[in-house]
Amino acid sequence: MHISYKFYFKKLFLCYCISCMAHSTAISQKLFLHSHNDYDQEIPLHHALDLSYNSIEIDIVAYNNELIVSHDTKHLSKKPRLDEAYLKKIKRFLSIDSLTYDLPLILLMDIKEYNDLTLILLHQLLEKYDPLLMNVKSTTIKPLQVILSGDIPRSLIINDKRFKYFFIDGRPSDLHKNYNSFIMPWISQDFSKLTKWNGINKLSLKDELNIKNKIYAIQQQGKKVRFWKTNDLPEVWKFLYFMKVDVISTDSLKKLRTYLETIK
Repeated sequence: MHISYKFYFKKLFLCYCISCMAHSTAISQKLFLHSHNDYDQEIPLHHALDLSYNSIEIDIVAYNNELIVSHDTKHLSKKPRLDEAYLKKIKRFLSIDSLTYDLPLILLMDIKEYNDLTLILLHQLLEKYDPLLMNVKSTTIKPLQVILSGDIPRSLIINDKRFKYFFIDGRPSDLHKNYNSFIMPWISQDFSKLTKWNGINKLSLKDELNIKNKIYAIQQQGKKVRFWKTNDLPEVWKFLYFMKVDVISTDSLKKLRTYLETIK
């Protein structure tokens, strides 16, 4: 059952928290549905939660000592602030008492222009939401988990004791470093680097084996697999689902949700 974004925020997030992983019996309990560049949706955040997505991608850029939701550095003064567009709204959703959380809602923060100021501003902002946030010093499940992504110095951030709210989205090159899977829960890969298959032509056996090997290597370390640059087509979604990819990313939120509910 979907609840319209027009309903009161508490009801919307109550629906998310209780049923996001059980929206359909056909969808694996372990599957993360990821709203790629969520801010480009017609109704950012609300649309994803209404469809019980459990991972939301937000691109951020530092500008005038604030964090702006943006894919690039153009026209930043006209774009929404992270706090207003996402964090304050989520806090209102989570104002319901006495809920428990089997898994947190993932906020994948893609840092588009890395610098130390961006990390400091983000951590200072997140401190205002401390009761809601997972942190790397405790395994206690909280409603929200912030995972940093982008072209960032992963080792430097992991070893910086100032940043307790930052979990890390790794890359295949990080696998040999054996980072703790609690701190680096995901490994993400550009799908087009593994295959030119687009969901229309035939996937070659060589490429299929290459993808399977990549998935196996990541999951052997207890980390979750996410691919980007995957076509939003049923054949691609079917392949990812049956390959047991942990995080399926899409721009077509309703289409993916509807498709997965048909899988038996």
